[in-house]
This record gives sequence, structure tokens and C-alpha cells, in this order.
Amino acid sequence: MNAHGPDLAWLAQAFGVRPSGALERIGGKLASVFRFTDEATGREFVARVSDASHIPPARLARVHAFLAYIDANGVRTPVPLSARSGLSHALDPVSGRIVEVYPYISGRHPARGPVEDATRVARALAAFHTVGLQYANLPGEEACDQNHVALGRLEADLRRARTAARGKPYESLFAEYVADADRVIAAIRRLRPRLVETCLHLDANPDNIIFGDDGDVHFIDCSHTARGRRVFDVVTAAWYLDPASAAEGGDPRRYAVPDAELADAFMASYRAHCAPAWQDAESEAHGLERHLMLVHGAVYWALECPDEQAMRELTGFLPQVREHHG
Repeated sequence: MNAHGPDLAWLAQAFGVRPSGALERIGGKLASVFRFTDEATGREFVARVSDASHIPPARLARVHAFLAYIDANGVRTPVPLSARSGLSHALDPVSGRIVEVYPYISGRHPARGPVEDATRVARALAAFHTVGLQYANLPGEEACDQNHVALGRLEADLRRARTAARGKPYESLFAEYVADADRVIAAIRRLRPRLVETCLHLDANPDNIIFGDDGDVHFIDCSHTARGRRVFDVVTAAWYLDPASAAEGGDPRRYAVPDAELADAFMASYRAHCAPAWQDAESEAHGLERHLMLVHGAVYWALECPDEQAMRELTGFLPQVREHHG
């Protein structure tokens, strides 16, 4: 594979689809995504190229089986093509990277801000969670190493971040920011037996949702799916639909208090369509999960960012943290 994507002849040999021209790169962060048209059928596809260290092939096979399951049960998601090997992925012989091929979904992503888009996403997410209730063949939330849904991982990262912040210009800010983190994590653990567990998307942001031209809502980039507490998905999806979530670091809009009307509309729509019904324990956990999103941000800034950026982010978001502290 090169910067322009997998070799076209290899792609045809591996998956039985032959691009009619050069691949068009259309995005990707941890993975590279390329769009192409099959010359024989005129159908459009995307090739997703990722490193095996990001998601092991064995887990990927479980994810693909889950995608087929939810799509067969009315939750729209593109299901990968089977390679000639019989697997739902293939290894590029040059780079050794994993290649998946999916049907291309034509449509638009939800916009951040409009209540109509937020409520539509909430209905679709409720369906995603409802269909996933009885599906057991996904790893549990504590097995995830890419997301702070794993409370044990967050605790370990928090300890490392407290050490990393010592002597830094932002040490006192960081200490205030995470002062309640241990209590909040413990509170979620106490609530855990009363929180509804299902299959989670884990990254239900507008880039991973398409309002299809066919009228359906499609979930894409589901490689992180796992079983866990649905309130986590609800909190993160609502946050991603707020315009503040898209602002760059340093932009005052990034530090705005979340839009209450938007959050309330999202929550009302989700509760109206989810099954089983929303639980009192989930309402209690909702604020705790929102607080841990901010803690996760602080941990990331302390461990991964230059001091100047960490100071700017901590200073900007601190009013929200103080609001959660009461």
C-alpha cells in the first residue's frame, strides 16, 4: 500500500471489485479511508486501511459479525464485503496493513447544533442500543484501551497524569480539575449493577453517522464497539452534537457551557425511543459520566500535550468543572 491506498490490481484480486480509476482519499485518523467505483457494476465502495496494532484481526472479525447482526435487525450500517479468502478483511502484502471494503453510503453527516438533527441521532442511537441488548459476542467495556469508558484504565492514566503534572505551570489547575475524579469513578461503580448494559458504538460523533439519501440513519466506523453501560454512549453522543465540541483549542466557543436546549431535546428523544425504559440510576450516572469526560480531557492534556496547550485547555474548561463540583 502507498499514500494513494491499496494497489488496484491487488484490491480486485482480494475482494473482487476493480476500481475504475484512482482511489480518492476521503478521511480517516487512526485509519485511512478511500472511495472508489467498481468498474463492472458502477457501485461505490470505500476501502478502510488500518494497522493491526490498532484493532487485532480477531476482534475485527467479531465487530464485523456484530455489524451484520444489527443491519439484519433494522439498524443501518454498511457491512463489509467478504474477501476471496472468506474473511471480511485482507492483509495488504506490501504494508501488512488490514484492508476492509464497505459499500459507500451517500448522504450527509448530522450538523452540530440543530435540534432536529440531534433528536434524529438520539432515535437512531436508541435503536442501536435496543438491538444490541441480547448480543453477547463483543468485548466488555473494561477491555477497551482506546476510550475512557474503561474505568480501570482511566484510574491508571489519572495516576500517571498526576505525576506528570508535578512542577508544571498548570499543576494547581490540574489538581482542582481532577479533585473529584476518584469519588465520581467510585460512584459509577456503585451504580453499575443498575445501569443498562448493551452494545455501544463508543464513537457516535457526527463524522461516524450518515443521514442517508435512502432516508435511513447509518452508523459507520464501528471498530470500537463493545458491551457496556449505555449511558456512556448517550453522554458522549450528545456532547459531540454540541457546536462547542468542534471548536479548536483556544477558541472561546470550545469552552462554552453546553447548549441546554440541545442536550434536553437529545435526551427526551432518546428516552422516548429506548428499550428498556431509562432507569433512575442512569439519570444519576448521566452527570457523573459528563464529569468524567472533562477528567479524561485533563488527563490527555497532562500526558500528551505541551505545557502551553495544557494550561490553555485547563483554564478554559475549569468553569465547567467547578459547575460539576457544585
